[in-house]
Amino acid sequence: MTSAWLPDHVRFTFFFDRPVNAEAVDWFKKVVGVDPETSTSRPSVGERLDTAVAGGLKVSLQIALNVAHWIVQAASGTPVGDLDAFAAIAPAFADKLRAWSDVVTGINRVALGANLYLPAESAEAGYAKLQEFLPKLNLEYPKIRDFDLAVNIPAKSAVRPDMELNALTRWSCVQFYMMAQVGGTVQNAALSHYCKVDMDISSPVSSDLLSSSERMAIIGELIALVNERAAKGVKW
Repeated sequence: MTSAWLPDHVRFTFFFDRPVNAEAVDWFKKVVGVDPETSTSRPSVGERLDTAVAGGLKVSLQIALNVAHWIVQAASGTPVGDLDAFAAIAPAFADKLRAWSDVVTGINRVALGANLYLPAESAEAGYAKLQEFLPKLNLEYPKIRDFDLAVNIPAKSAVRPDMELNALTRWSCVQFYMMAQVGGTVQNAALSHYCKVDMDISSPVSSDLLSSSERMAIIGELIALVNERAAKGVKW
């Protein structure tokens, strides 16, 4: 069942305990291996966004001040196929960050985000599939509609046994209309149904800094948690 999920993209976030140099001009190439195709810089708010296509993936790396945290976010903006492809691409994508991660300091938290879609033939079929991942609930459609559940069921870290990894998952059923406009007339409207799970898997907020080896090992645990929750759902 794991491979049936369709990941939208891969997104890693690094949180810092200090300001990040948003004007660094070579950091993108250190990570991706090529110069950025587009760059947007907003020095007044400490933000920089670089984007390029590398290895068949659209890769965006962003430095930004996000409320109380300085963050660096790396995202693959290209759909990566099924979850088996995600399992193969995510570690390779994370490994691209290693060279950059090895030379930066002040990282105290890491996170992995993913939006996954599971095709369904109908709304009723979608809720039936969603039920398999949330066995504690009764999701009988149409008695249940507009379902939206966010739950964080933490998992122990093997890298730091005293650490609990946040594993926030948000489950729902969604539908999309695919339409084509010809001469001002909408034609070929098609309705598609999906189960959806948004995942935000992260190490906890902490003042303790993570070494390069710890942060990359924890990223491996975050990837494993995405695959586990997508395959087995959640129980509590």
